[in-house]
Amino acid sequence: MATVEVASPEAMSEAIAPYRDTLEFKLVPIVEVSVAVPTIQTAQVRADSID
Repeated sequence: MATVEVASPEAMSEAIAPYRDTLEFKLVPIVEVSVAVPTIQTAQVRADSID
């Protein structure tokens, strides 16, 4: 277990998004929805390109 404080929750969300389906962990970023949705969509495109 780890507690991590970052200056940018958006960057943390983007960094771990491609691995959400393959690794078991819980991340609770506090990110505005208007920022989170495009970030997750971009990460999903990257993850899909790996498959």
